[in-house]
Amino acid sequence: MRSLVESLAQMLVDLGHVSRSQWALRLLAVVALASAQLVATGGDLFSTLLPGVTSLAVIVFGLLQSLRPDGPWGLPALAAPVLAAAGTAPGGAGVLALIGCLLLLAHACWSTAAMVPAHGVITRGAALRCAAWAGAAVLLGGGLWLLVLPLAGARTPEWTLVLGTLALIALVLVLVPRGTPRRRGR
Repeated sequence: MRSLVESLAQMLVDLGHVSRSQWALRLLAVVALASAQLVATGGDLFSTLLPGVTSLAVIVFGLLQSLRPDGPWGLPALAAPVLAAAGTAPGGAGVLALIGCLLLLAHACWSTAAMVPAHGVITRGAALRCAAWAGAAVLLGGGLWLLVLPLAGARTPEWTLVLGTLALIALVLVLVPRGTPRRRGR
């Protein structure tokens, strides 16, 4: 019992050394996750069993992930709004894309918080670069979504195919390696 109390006290002391920028990242991740859950359930967080269980999972696992951003609790926290959306069918493709973008934002904030030292301060330039990469990922994901919708048979305007195709080209350009790899030893 004494070791449990000591370990909890040590964890609280360690949390006191976390910088404000870390707390801002963690708080933004929790807000994005809660917003995704709110959109997925249509605002009725505890109306029936499925939204209630997934909302409780978002609260518990989201807080656990925020205490330790490099921990394993992010997957169940991010999966809960997806399960809620699958069970409640919140709306059309735009609502599902919004849920996906919010979950991507939460994941980006937690992964950034896990990479930066807890006592470190994130500079304005680094924060802007991180926001630019997250925004590009959200736009790229949204563009690919606009390509997938018409291919799945959904009725969408023709211009969505153009944006989706441009996003697919951008994704290929980002993922294709540049140049030839260097050989070692020669």
